[in-house]
Amino acid sequence: SSPPRHPTDHTVRYTDQAVSAVTSKFKAPQPTKDEVVSAYRRDQILTAAHGVFASKGFRQATVGDIADAAGVAKGTLYLYFKSKDDIYWAAMNRGLDGLHALTTAALERVDHPREQLRAFIETKVRFFDADRDFFSIYFAEFGNVSPHHVPAQKAFLRRYMEQVELLDRTLQAAAAAGTVRASVLNGLGFSVLA
Repeated sequence: SSPPRHPTDHTVRYTDQAVSAVTSKFKAPQPTKDEVVSAYRRDQILTAAHGVFASKGFRQATVGDIADAAGVAKGTLYLYFKSKDDIYWAAMNRGLDGLHALTTAALERVDHPREQLRAFIETKVRFFDADRDFFSIYFAEFGNVSPHHVPAQKAFLRRYMEQVELLDRTLQAAAAAGTVRASVLNGLGFSVLA
């Protein structure tokens, strides 16, 4: 004969099923086909924009150049973006969001401040090496964009400052551990990322 069951065996199974039944009601809805196609097209345009802005520069690039590089009609591009500035800032924000996610994840994988500094720098170098078009528009073209696109610039600046703060926290932890001199920290994160 089988051994007697523990009294909570059934309860645990029932609770798991109840929790599963409850949480299945709160799952995020699956994206529609139109939403998937729209996200794909937007990404396709932004990828093409990176290349066009990097090769021609912001001022010389046209919306038509970006549409051609993306393989879409110019009118299709305007369904997703209002202007060249809008495309530029969307591309900048997408790139910086990716970089921020990678640097944050890299720092979470290591504990010692020296290793965190190394992880931060290596992640940025690898990111910019892998996406040289973004590197080009990030550093070379940043000052050539019209100042009228304030909402996108604010989002970019917010993410940029999060990178500065992430580096500042890492440097402060390194100073506390004796890895770097505390006297050199004032504004160093901003200086390094500028």
